[in-house]
Amino acid sequence: MQDKVGIWVDYKKAVLVHFTAAGHEVKQVKFKTGKPVAEGRVAARNKSHGRLDWTAEDRLQNKADVDRKGYYKDIITATNGCTELFVFGPAQAKTELKKQLLAKKVPGLLLDVAASDEMTDAQIVATARAHFAAKEGGLKPTPRRKKAPKSKKVKAAKPAEGKAPKVKKKIAVRSARKSVAANKGHKI
Repeated sequence: MQDKVGIWVDYKKAVLVHFTAAGHEVKQVKFKTGKPVAEGRVAARNKSHGRLDWTAEDRLQNKADVDRKGYYKDIITATNGCTELFVFGPAQAKTELKKQLLAKKVPGLLLDVAASDEMTDAQIVATARAHFAAKEGGLKPTPRRKKAPKSKKVKAAKPAEGKAPKVKKKIAVRSARKSVAANKGHKI
């Protein structure tokens, strides 16, 4: 059986579900920011702000991009050369990870990407298992508990002959409103 990995990825953490013939294993990779960029020096109270008292926004953005690339590199390293990947999760993190995986040019790698919401670890395992089961039939979906049978609805008895069926109150109230509004000249 080929190794299959389902990856739920977000900007805070990634949950990897590694499926093998023996079962599955769940790993987490947390997003670690590196050393923060200096925000500038604090000016003395009596002095005005100078050129060293602020940090350029592009410098902060570049730092975040470098940190994110390191995060995706950690995720790719944790996949351990699998042959099939299913990447899913909210936001743009999944597409950025897909670009990093395609840049590696791994021969024979099958890659699927899908959008999903926030999930628990159990939901992540179930979603990845269902994806691979639907794709090839190689993994059996997790069995679900059987629901209790629903009780049968009893039909209402028909009214006895000779008696008029009851008029619904909503219709009677509505017609009364129309007649009052018509007398006053209002439209309903």
